[in-house]
Amino acid sequence: MRNPWPLLAYCLRQPFKMAWLRFQTYRRHGVILPRGALILRPENIRIGKDFGLNPGCLLLCQDRDKGSELVIGDRVALNYNVQINADSGGRIYISDNVIIGPGCILRAADHSFERTDRAIRDQLTQPGVIRLDDDVWLGAGVIVLKDVTIGRSSVIGAGSVVTGDIPPYSIAVGIPARVIRTRSDTSYEPTEAAA
Repeated sequence: MRNPWPLLAYCLRQPFKMAWLRFQTYRRHGVILPRGALILRPENIRIGKDFGLNPGCLLLCQDRDKGSELVIGDRVALNYNVQINADSGGRIYISDNVIIGPGCILRAADHSFERTDRAIRDQLTQPGVIRLDDDVWLGAGVIVLKDVTIGRSSVIGAGSVVTGDIPPYSIAVGIPARVIRTRSDTSYEPTEAAA
């Protein structure tokens, strides 16, 4: 029979590790993590004022020695189950007034898979950069891949996969995301409900 003590010790340490992570996040950023949310390596992440996140959110920036960086501006809101991953040398910059819908994924690095004589897991990762300019809205379930800039005041429709740059004031949808129109129409007149 195996020795049960290492497993018992591991199980007892986990709540304390989570409490320590929550304390570090609050101390560094003033953010109280809701249940199920996790920020790994909060010392590698810069977060602006009035930041909000919901349960299930995951922020990763663990490889600072490889150049990983995660910068979040002021008044940024993350809905449920958002994953922002700046590991493996990736860099993610989120500007002010950005809204990220539920279930979105931002991943700033990919696995290499060119060599067939090695397992994909054993190949290097290819880091990149993701930039979300001011006043961007990502709908539910949007996936943003590396080397993408989403321009100011753009909207990305639910379920889209963003593989290339989106110009400012654009509305983009689809897999891969394509611009279907711009937001430059200034003929908006508020209705009674909006007034």
